[in-house]
Order: sequence, then structure tokens, then C-alpha cells
Amino acid sequence: MSKVTEKYVLPKRKGEASRSRLLEAAAQLFAERGFEQTKISDIVKAAGVTQPSFYLYFENKDAIFAELSSQMTQRLGELMLELGQFQTSEDLPQKIQDNLCAIFTLLNQNPSLTRIGLEHATQAPLLFATMEQMMVAQLSLIKQQLKPDLDLELAASAMIGMVRHFIQTQLIPQKRSPAELARFCTDFQLFGIAKLKL
Repeated sequence: MSKVTEKYVLPKRKGEASRSRLLEAAAQLFAERGFEQTKISDIVKAAGVTQPSFYLYFENKDAIFAELSSQMTQRLGELMLELGQFQTSEDLPQKIQDNLCAIFTLLNQNPSLTRIGLEHATQAPLLFATMEQMMVAQLSLIKQQLKPDLDLELAASAMIGMVRHFIQTQLIPQKRSPAELARFCTDFQLFGIAKLKL
């Protein structure tokens, strides 16, 4: 695990065991059943706490859902800001692969939280738009090596669309590892399916 990945391992809240259990139980239930089909009574039962304990930490079901939604998107946003800081085209394919691997690894740590954060959170569209902008910046560093008529924004949108699709169909169901997905995305996005490489 890289230093960047280690930094973004989801932390355990010290001294708030009940609150942590409520968040973990709610994340799993929201991901499995959806918001409407999940009741507070289901959450407290799965967490092994009393219903009054729930209201010590959260005003209502909307409040715990909002916190879960913001947890992953906030951490992913922080990670993307850090990953976007390099400014050189040297070994860019490896850098793109490393960045994607860090993102996939973070999202793989808690699949339930990932589903909530990326499928249901209102911040998700903004996060993916930020990822697209980051990809445009990376592609611009190697623009001379790409097709002269390539629309970088359209290419970035397609690339991040692939990433988003793989999160839902490959990563969350645990069909492929973060490293496998990062390697495939980088190779396919930069070199396509032809035998010839750039």
C-alpha cells in the first residue's frame, strides 16, 4: 500500500464506539436497501445499541445519511487534490496508473460507504467533474504525443466515465482489485486495443 493510500484509510473514531457502530450499520443498510427502505430501528438493531442512543448522535435518519454521504466524497476530494499536484510529463502513464490505484484503493476500503458516497450523494457529480478536470490537466502534459485533433475534455469525460462504471461493476462487487483496474484503465485509455502503442 502506498503512502498516499495509507493516509486515506478510513479512521476509527476513538471514544465513540456506539457512534461508529451506528455509522457502519447505517452504511451497510443504506447500501443494501436504499434510504427509503431503511428505518432507524433497523440501524440501531444492526449496531447493537438502543434507539435513544441514536438520537444522542443524530437528529434523524437524514442526518446520519448526510454524514455518510459526505465522509467518502470529502476524503476522495482531498485525495484528488493531493494527486493533482505533479507538474511533469515524465513517466506520466505510471503516474496516471498510481493515481487511479490510489483512488480505487480508497473506494475499496468500504464498499457500502462508496455506494452511498458516489451513487446517492449530491456531491458526487461535482467530484467526478473535478476528476475530469484533473484528467484534462494530465493529458495536456502529453498533448504532443496524442492525436492532434483529440478533444481533451471529451477524452477525459470518457476516461472518467470508464472509471465510474468500473467502480460500480467491478470494484464494489469485488470482481477486480484496485491495482488490476488501474492498470487496465491506464493501458486502455492511453494505448487502446491496437497492437501499436503511442
